[in-house]
Amino acid sequence: MLQRPPGSLGCCSVLLGSLGCCSVLLGSLGCCSVLLGSRGCCSVLLGSLGCCSVLLGSLGCCSVLLGSLGCCSVLLGSLGCCSVLLGSLGCCSVLLGSLGCCSVLLGSRGCCSVLLGSLGCCSVLLGSLGCCSVLLGSLGCCSVLLGSRGCCSVLLGSLRCCSVLLGPLGCCFRPLGSLRAERETPREPCSLSRHPEHVVTTVHSSSNTQA
Repeated sequence: MLQRPPGSLGCCSVLLGSLGCCSVLLGSLGCCSVLLGSRGCCSVLLGSLGCCSVLLGSLGCCSVLLGSLGCCSVLLGSLGCCSVLLGSLGCCSVLLGSLGCCSVLLGSRGCCSVLLGSLGCCSVLLGSLGCCSVLLGSLGCCSVLLGSRGCCSVLLGSLRCCSVLLGPLGCCFRPLGSLRAERETPREPCSLSRHPEHVVTTVHSSSNTQA
């Protein structure tokens, strides 16, 4: 086979470890570097879209260094999608403790942070609606920090609804240490008729958690 100069488009450099296509040094699109551990496509050094770096621990897609959308970094602990460093939407960071969706650092909606204690939905740091924080003691719905409607804080003692910080509003508030008393006396049901929007919020949040 006729060897073109190293790095030419469409070239096959055995010495530099490219197979069938492009520039290993500059990392052109379509490059396949065996020596540097890229498989099938793009720039290992600059991390172009479509890159598959085995050596740097990316699998199948994008930029590990810059964290482009679609990136899958095994070494840095992201699985299947986005930017671990900047925390883009759709990110799945195993190392930082997010599973399946969003920004752990900035706390975007749809985030699932195992390390920070959110499960299935939103922002633990900013306390967005739909958040489920296990570490901070909310289960299934809202903002523990800001006390949004529909919040369920187990740690701070609210159950199924209401604002913990600003006070109960159309909810069932269980004070700390009342678990024992609650077993002895039945708890009064929540009054949701005055706040019908709470039912919608709770159902919506539960569906997000199950999804």
